This record gives sequence, structure tokens and C-alpha cells, in this order.
Amino acid sequence: MAKTGIELSQQALNAFLRAKSASDSLLNSNSTPIQPFTQADKLRWLKVRIQLDQEPPVMDLVETHPLSSSIENDYNAMSESCSREGGLLPCYFFFRLDSTVGCSSGTSSSPVPSTSYEWLLIWYVPERAKVREKMLYSSSMAGLKAQIGFSNSVYGVGLWAGDYHTVTLDDLKYKNFNFVHKSQRHIHDIELYTEQERQKILEEKEAFDQIEKQAESTVTASSPTTSSNAPRGVEFPFESAAQKAIQNFVNGSSMMVVLKVDIENEKILLCQEHKDSSPISVDELKQMIADNEPRYIFFHFEYEHEEAEDSKNKKTIFIYSCPTKSKVKQRMLASASKSHVLSTVTASDTVKIEASLEISDVSDLTHDFLVKYLHPPKQESITKFSKPKRPGRGTARVAKEEDK
Repeated sequence: MAKTGIELSQQALNAFLRAKSASDSLLNSNSTPIQPFTQADKLRWLKVRIQLDQEPPVMDLVETHPLSSSIENDYNAMSESCSREGGLLPCYFFFRLDSTVGCSSGTSSSPVPSTSYEWLLIWYVPERAKVREKMLYSSSMAGLKAQIGFSNSVYGVGLWAGDYHTVTLDDLKYKNFNFVHKSQRHIHDIELYTEQERQKILEEKEAFDQIEKQAESTVTASSPTTSSNAPRGVEFPFESAAQKAIQNFVNGSSMMVVLKVDIENEKILLCQEHKDSSPISVDELKQMIADNEPRYIFFHFEYEHEEAEDSKNKKTIFIYSCPTKSKVKQRMLASASKSHVLSTVTASDTVKIEASLEISDVSDLTHDFLVKYLHPPKQESITKFSKPKRPGRGTARVAKEEDK
């Protein structure tokens, strides 16, 4: 669904950030705010509504509720708030949970451990609301989430526990609260899955956890001179044999290198190397690529083509092979490590990757396929035909006597 472009007002955003900081200050006594928090800053929830009568339309703060010791009473207060308005007006709630998550503040070189409360994004769109309002609130969710750092934790690691859709006033009563934390949704109702589906879900979770752990350790161990804007994936170290093979490939003494991820030892390993400067055929290359595990292939491809000088050419190609029969964890870690492997091999200006492609079936890799990939056939100019004229009434026809 297309985004509406309607944004959260600065007043509403500031009020939320102030409420978040005030709540977190209760957990972190060592932090000192620039401005002391008052009791009015300590909120359980903030209510936001799309105001179409403003130009341009905006999501604005319409009500807040103070934090009490009873999360049940505070939650029920949302139902009471909507009920006072007749229960027909959609809105969003930023609701502070009592669950907490550990995080770090400060700089990357001097992180300060801290704890933050989790928040829940609740959107109330009643069944009896107008169709236009339902579409408006649904299509505005993506923009709202981006603005409050829902997915990338702009305002704190693990800030948002998830989002929760409600359609009736009873949904906004604590006794009917059945929210599932986003970290547990992949295993929610797992009894409904087959054993094979269950295993796949657990493998995905294990892979996600490993990727997240490795990415965090990479950021912590990164050099202070490393750009914070550089895209990062999983950065497993290269074994010495793999490093040597890469160097051979870069200086041209090797025509092909095949690498893989060692999941157990968290390293990049060398699988195959063509230790020769003589050309290697695509058919020979295919014999060195596994059909059940992901592989990274760096290949100096020599071939003949009419567009090249002396009908010969040489291109450096990167091939990412990810067979469909490989395990979920293998695919996820290989994909997360791909950019690191590619940037390591191309770190020197000596070698330049002139073509990059992905395959899922080794049998698709042929000499003709690579040549056509490097030199796509030129499209012939399409002959344009003039549009036929509309049929007219034709020439006048003289009726014969027998037609009369």
C-alpha cells in the first residue's frame, strides 16, 4: 500500500522522546538529563491522531496518560479514552511496557551500559470506522514507524517490542491483551506447523541470532577510523589458505578461487583454487562448485567474442552460488557475509570485478550464458507501422432495382 506522506508532528515526537527519557531515568540513576524531568513527563501512553483539518495533514498529540504502578489500569484507560469519543475515531497509542532491555549509550569507543523500557505501538482502527479512515491509518503506519525508529532503533536498541492492531473497545482492555513480542513471533503457534516447517523456523532464528551476535562484535572491534556510515554485514575472518589464494588471484597467478563460510568455526575457508595462469573452462569450473552449499566464486574468464580486440577477451567475474537445497542457516549466513568477502577481494586496485551474478543451480552456468551476460545481444530497431485509418463510410453505392 502506498505511503500517505503524513508525518508525526514535532510536538508529538518531542513529547514521546521526553517520556521515554523520563522512564529510562528511573532505571539508570547514573544518567543526568540536561533538563530535570517532572511528573508530567512520566507517561504510560501518548495518543496520536491524524488531523486532516490542518494543512498539510499531520499526526498530532491529542492525549496523554500518567504512569501509575498498575499497567492494567493504565491499559484500560485507553479503552475509556476512545469510549468517551464514541469509539469510532481511529488513533495510535505509544504505550510503555514494564519489560526492559539492555543497551549501550555513549560513543562506540566508550560505550556506557544502560537499561531502557520497551514500548508498544498500538493502532486502534474500529470496524465501524469509515473505509477512507481505515485506508489512511493503514497506509500511514510505514511512515510513522520510520519516524519513530521502529525497525532500526534510532532512539535506542530494542526500544519497540512490536505493534498491536485493535478494532474494538474490548481489545483495549487488559484482560483481552494477547500481544506477542516481535522476537517471539517466529515461534508463536509453532504447534500448527509441520516438523519440517518447525525445523526451518528454528534454523532461521539460530541464524539470525548468530548474524546479530557477529555484527555486534564486528562493530565493537572496528577501528575508530572506520566510517560509521559504511554498510556492514557479517565479517568472519579468512583462514590463511584463503588469504593466500586471494592474493594469487589478485596478482594473476591463479585463474579461479572458490570460498565458503565455515559456520561452526565462523571463518571464510578456501574450497578450490586453480593454481595456474592458464585459462580454465566453465565446465571445469562447474565441477568445483558444490550443489548443496553456498559458494563464492572469483573467476578470470577468458573467451572469444567479436566485439573484443583480436576476438579475445578476459573479464573478472564474481559468482555467488546459493543452491535451493542448501540449509536455511547456510543461506542466511552466506548472504550476510557476501559483501565482506567481495570487499576483501577487491580491496586492492589491482583487481576489478567486471560482472557479478547469482545462481541457484550450477547447471545454469554455461560458457554461452556468461558470454551473453557480458555482451547482451543488441535489440534490433523495431519497425514502426503507421496506425491504420479509421474505416469510413466508403464510396457511395447505387442501389439496384432489385434491391428496392
